[in-house]
Order: sequence, then C-alpha cells, then structure tokens
Amino acid sequence: MPELPEVETVVCGLKKILPGKKIIKILRSHHNLRIPYPKNFSEELTGANILEVTRLAKYIIIHTDLQKSIIIHLGMSGRLSLQDTTNLSMQKHDHAIFHLSDNKSLIYNDPRRFGLVTMIKTTDIEKYNLFKNLGVDPLSDQFNTQYLEAKIHNKNTSLKDFLMNSRNVVGIGNIYVNEILYSAKLSPLKTVKTLTSKEIELIVICTKKILNDAINSGGSSLKDYIAPDGVLGNFQNSFKLYNKENQKCFYCNELIVKNYYHQRATYFCPNCQQD
Repeated sequence: MPELPEVETVVCGLKKILPGKKIIKILRSHHNLRIPYPKNFSEELTGANILEVTRLAKYIIIHTDLQKSIIIHLGMSGRLSLQDTTNLSMQKHDHAIFHLSDNKSLIYNDPRRFGLVTMIKTTDIEKYNLFKNLGVDPLSDQFNTQYLEAKIHNKNTSLKDFLMNSRNVVGIGNIYVNEILYSAKLSPLKTVKTLTSKEIELIVICTKKILNDAINSGGSSLKDYIAPDGVLGNFQNSFKLYNKENQKCFYCNELIVKNYYHQRATYFCPNCQQD
C-alpha cells in the first residue's frame, strides 16, 4: 500500500499539471470501489475547473471552483496516470477517467478495488467521516515532542502500534515505521509510556528525516506503486532495515531479525533495538 511519501509524490506531480484545467467529461466503470460513488458524481463535476491538489494523510484531494472536492485514496493497488485523451479507451481495472481541457486524461486504475474515488463539498472536508478523527501530519510543525508527550501519556500501547495509528499520526505505514524506529534505535515493541523525553525527540527527528528522504527519492516502488508519470521511486534502495532479514545490521553487524507482529512484518536489530 502506498504510504505518505508515495502519496505526497503523486500530489507533487499532480500539482504541476492539474490546476487550471477543466473537467470536460468523466467515465466510470460499472464496478464500485471501497465506497460507492456519490449520486450524480459525474454530472456535478463536469465543467469544474481544478484549483489545486493537496494531501490529507494518505488521501489526494482535488479542489474545484464548484466548491466540490474529489477525494482519492489509492488503497492497496490504486494508481493514477495521465495520458493523451485521443484514442483513449477504458482498460481493464480502469475505474474513473477524467477527460481534461488540455486533451489529457487522469485515469484511476485499481485491480483490487480497495481504494476510493468520491466527492464532497469543499466546506465539509474537516468534518468528513474519513478525516474528522485523524491525528497530525508527521511533516507538519504540529508533530513535535510536546504533541507526542501529551499523546502517549500513560498509554500501554507499543511504539510501532502508536505510530501506525492514524488517530495519533497520519500516513506512517509498516515500511516506514520499521525504518524510522531503526534509525532511532528503538524497539518497535517498546511501551510508549516508558519513552524518555530524549527518545521522543529522536522519534520526531527520525520520522521527519526518513519521510522527507523518501519523498525526495520519489517514494518506494514496491509491488504496485508507480507515480503518475510512470517513473518509479527508488527509496527502497536506501532501506537500511526493511527486507534485510539475516543481513548484517548497518550499525553493529548483528543479524537483522524478522518477526510478525499483529500480522505485519517487523524487522529489527536485536542489539540496537532492545526493548
């Protein structure tokens, strides 16, 4: 599943292309995605001018001048691509095609259909049911030591679970939480209420660094992820921990261990990341 860096890479690409374009026509497959399309989805967006593209957690938001915003989540296997409209036809697993005024089309393709494409009033974004309980963005100024100290107070949850809970912090999935905690040399199973102020500060620093480094590398192209221009990200080449089972630790030469925690692959160095 694309995580925050991959979604941010998509958004950065779309920001360069979509603003100022008009939606001329929308084609949809007969398949529903994770949630059904709103009534009159195509009709209400036809003729809309695109104002800007933003990211909220792992969601892509396309704002229009009709005070309607398109919400897109890539799910497990969703992809967005831009193609010439001329001679374009709907291919297998294409579920939404937005014909634009510059003879380009934005295509949402999703073989597994775990993603979504929907529409809400722009003024309803903050209270939308998918967004109203979200924590802070890890790249924002709000994600700081003071915020984390208040959020973890007396909590018995593990550090990995805490960082992957979108009510605490958004956008951090399994791949990046492994890399973040390895960089911070903290056990993924450490109970958050036992963290020291120094460790909390380190989590903030490592989170921002790892995510920004991944964005600068175009994300990690594992399995289904690909950017709208078809270019693969290469941050997976910079992984120090993920997929490194039985390889020597980057810091101490101990062998990396892989376990499954809550059915998710969890990599760690038993020497550097002691609980």
